[in-house]
Amino acid sequence: EVWTTTRGNGLYRSLDAGGHWTRMDGTRFDGFVGAGLCIHPNFPNQIWLAGEGGVHVSVDRGLSWTLVRTCTTAYRVARFNDGTTLIVGSNNGVGMLWEITATDWSKPATYSIADKSSLFLDSMGELTLLAILADDQTVWAGSHLVTKISHDRGKTWQKPAMAMDRSGYWPIWQRTSDVR
Repeated sequence: EVWTTTRGNGLYRSLDAGGHWTRMDGTRFDGFVGAGLCIHPNFPNQIWLAGEGGVHVSVDRGLSWTLVRTCTTAYRVARFNDGTTLIVGSNNGVGMLWEITATDWSKPATYSIADKSSLFLDSMGELTLLAILADDQTVWAGSHLVTKISHDRGKTWQKPAMAMDRSGYWPIWQRTSDVR
């Protein structure tokens, strides 16, 4: 099963590795420019969709949707094994990092949103990259200008020991298993 978001033409799912696609949102996301999609294996019925205007969640595999948070653009959503959700993006040109927790992940009304931007930002503009590694503790986040790493689920951040390419190409990280 593969899901994808588009730049203004909805949300799609393929059950045959991309051979055929079915639109899964009716016309709800017409005009919505999607930037990120997250389905965690521990929460297969929950779909997080990031893009222009904010972050949406479906707790019933795309049948209904809730706008969780508004912002100029949400770029990436990543989840820890317990469901805790991180979102990066920008709000009026200022980078943002939000952490979402819940008492019941199947009920968006129980979600609590904490702004964690001050822990991360160095006046670098919008954040566009986010990955939670397989150890469920290590988080990479950043932009085309700077990248930081956290070894404690985003509580503290530091620049990684390695040099990052400043050629204009953005680094992309992918877990070796259980991609979120």
